[in-house]
Amino acid sequence: KHSNVTLATMVMTGMRRTLLSRTAYVQPLACCSKTLLPFFWQLRFAVTVPTQTTSKGFRDDMLTKRVSKSGEAQSMFDTRVTLLFKLNSAKWVPDDVKTKLRELHKNRITKAGEFTVKCEETSNQKENERRAILALEALIREAEQELKNDDIQSQKLDFTDYVIMKKKREGKEKDLEKRAEAIKDMKRRSREKTRTKSDSKNW
Repeated sequence: KHSNVTLATMVMTGMRRTLLSRTAYVQPLACCSKTLLPFFWQLRFAVTVPTQTTSKGFRDDMLTKRVSKSGEAQSMFDTRVTLLFKLNSAKWVPDDVKTKLRELHKNRITKAGEFTVKCEETSNQKENERRAILALEALIREAEQELKNDDIQSQKLDFTDYVIMKKKREGKEKDLEKRAEAIKDMKRRSREKTRTKSDSKNW
C-alpha cells in the first residue's frame, strides 16, 4: 500500500535513530518492488574495517600487526606484514558475517581463532600494510555478498509461503486444493504418457 518513495523515506528515517539489523531490512523486502532491492542492500552492507593497528596483543576495535623478514637471503628486511584479529570477539564484524567468513575462509583462521591476512608484495612495510587492509576489506565484501545472495534465495522461498497464507486468510483454500489437484493430474498424465511411449517401443 506504500509507494517506493514512501518506503525509502521510512527506512531512511529509521536509520537516523538506530542502526537496523539484517532482520530489520529483510522484513520489508517482501512488500517492496524489485527496483528497491539494491537500495536496501547498500544500506545494510557497510562493515568498516579498522585502519588502526597494534603490535601488542589483541583489541576488539583494532587489528593486530606483526612484521617479519622478507626478501632475498642476503638482503632481508622487516617488510612482510600480517594482520590479525580475534574473529569471535571482533565487535566491528556482525555475527552473520563472522559465520560466513568461517565458511569461506577457514584456512585463514588459526587454531586460536585468529583471522589472518598477509602481504609481502612490495619492499615497503607501510605499503604492504595498506594492501593487507585492502585484501581484508575484499574478503569482508565477499562474505557480505554471499549473505545477500542467501537472503535473496530465502526471500524467494518465503514468497511462496506468503501466497499460501494470503489465500488462507482470504478464505480461498479451495483454490489451493484445486491447484494441488491440477498439479497431481498433470504429473499423472505425464507418467501415463511416458508409460505409453515405453510400451509402444516394446511392441
